[in-house]
Amino acid sequence: MSITTGWFDSLQDILSKSIDDESKLRTAIGHIFSYVELKHCGRCTSKKIFIEKEREKIIAKFCTSYFKGITPAEICQTKLMRKFAKHNEDNAKHYDFIYPRIVNAQLDKFPNATELTSHPTVLSWMLDFNQTILDPATLEKQKKCLGDLPPEYATILTTERARVGPILVKAIGDKLIGQENLLNLVKRVSLPCEFEEEPSLTESAEDYFAYHYQKIIAMGGPHAEAFKNSLAMGLENLSRSPDVTGKAFSEAPAKV
Repeated sequence: MSITTGWFDSLQDILSKSIDDESKLRTAIGHIFSYVELKHCGRCTSKKIFIEKEREKIIAKFCTSYFKGITPAEICQTKLMRKFAKHNEDNAKHYDFIYPRIVNAQLDKFPNATELTSHPTVLSWMLDFNQTILDPATLEKQKKCLGDLPPEYATILTTERARVGPILVKAIGDKLIGQENLLNLVKRVSLPCEFEEEPSLTESAEDYFAYHYQKIIAMGGPHAEAFKNSLAMGLENLSRSPDVTGKAFSEAPAKV
């Protein structure tokens, strides 16, 4: 199991309470720690989590609590999990643009997604965790194109992306849309709305998402260009996802 994929499977197992053995739980924790260590790029401000003896104390306490029957929300409140998601505040004012879509897409894959999404504590932890591990280059690009967006327009973009994002993720999982379609959508978001009525998702998923993303951009008004750049960037990045390509990100460069 690779570091880049194993962490998510392990997080699913932990939050879904599907682990019944301490050695397996420690292995799952190790996968998440390895990924945080690889990806935090200086944004994680917790020092104890990187000191082996201190980390072992925190893990031991977590294991004891885990097998006492704590809930997913309580798991996210433990010292260990809070340290995995502890980050500096530099990204705080930008998280609305990026993280809800990522969190929605991740939680949608969990076996008990409905239960997890009903817990604000779980959602809050996932938002913080994604701020810790998100590719810094992606974040900087989003900051550049969205940094001056007024709050009211940020709310529109965040709300609409969170509405369409889970549908897109499901369509990818159902094989209704693939990498070529996503790259076509990168180009089509620059076009005026091509449809008067909503196309059928099952008949043409690409047309369906072109319709919805073009409508979102139209909601941007004077900030439509920022909306377009943000959505295009997200689609291009998604086109390189292992869920789409079956390969690691670095092995699947996309050209628009």
